[in-house]
Amino acid sequence: IHDLIIHDYGPGRSMLSLHAEVPMDADVLAVHDIIDDIERDFLKNDRLPVVIHFDPIVTSDAQVGDMRRWLAEALRTIDPSLSIHDLRMVPGVNHTNIIFDCVTPPGFAMSSARLKEAIAQLVSEKDPNYRCVITVETSFAAVPCAGEAVQ
Repeated sequence: IHDLIIHDYGPGRSMLSLHAEVPMDADVLAVHDIIDDIERDFLKNDRLPVVIHFDPIVTSDAQVGDMRRWLAEALRTIDPSLSIHDLRMVPGVNHTNIIFDCVTPPGFAMSSARLKEAIAQLVSEKDPNYRCVITVETSFAAVPCAGEAVQ
């Protein structure tokens, strides 16, 4: 999961939203049913409305998995608190787009533009035919959620 946010609108007026990464080849109706069950369980057991958005990700492509692991590790050379999610690889005729979100901690000193440049440099050193399409997000939490760095 990522982008987990507890929305607090005052006493008795809280809700939770999050994104859940699921294999892109999973049965959409089955995934939706599981998500509905999770949302209902939170409401019943914790009286907390939950909205879960699911992000389909490629889990069966070794190249994408290798890139996800490599990039998560490479980001640690910039700052160990950085993490990624929603990584996709889109091959084209002359280059491959590496599309992902990079999460920074609150108060991260480097500008988004500089961070994108630093990441793009690392990726182009790995393969000059890779082009980064990066969305930089600031984490809502002071520390990353468990497992966030290697999604």
